[in-house]
Amino acid sequence: MKRVFIDAYNLIFSLELKEYSLEEKRQEIISLLEKLALKLHFHFILVFDGEKKLNRGLFQRSHIKNLEIIYTPPEMSADQYIAEALTAIKKNEHIFVITSDRFLSQESRRLGAESMTIKEFFTWISTQTRKKEKKSDKPIKETDAQIERYLKLFQRDLSK
Repeated sequence: MKRVFIDAYNLIFSLELKEYSLEEKRQEIISLLEKLALKLHFHFILVFDGEKKLNRGLFQRSHIKNLEIIYTPPEMSADQYIAEALTAIKKNEHIFVITSDRFLSQESRRLGAESMTIKEFFTWISTQTRKKEKKSDKPIKETDAQIERYLKLFQRDLSK
């Protein structure tokens, strides 16, 4: 399963959701990523910069199926959390970091992760979704030998 760290506010502020409050934007992103994570069999880790009023100054982590939601403590940025998390991950894991922050992108690559901008992420997700849909659209084809075997079984059952 691919693990994908996402700089949450970087993602939220890149979207054209001007009519929504910040909380509504958070909920929209969480809902969208939850669905995508299940559909694509990815593990998304959505990291928000902590806010005292939002998480009472504490580190918070929650899970919704394949989506992990993290609120860092107020003194730690999402960028710092992601960089620290990458140092603890095995080098043979395929990890993605989604951010438009140049420093985090460079640091992620240095630590062995693949980095994408928000725009590249949307393109990638679109491609992954189309691939998944194409795979599931393929009809299951029986071989001639399987069809012949089924015919013999049905004929045998009918003759009884």
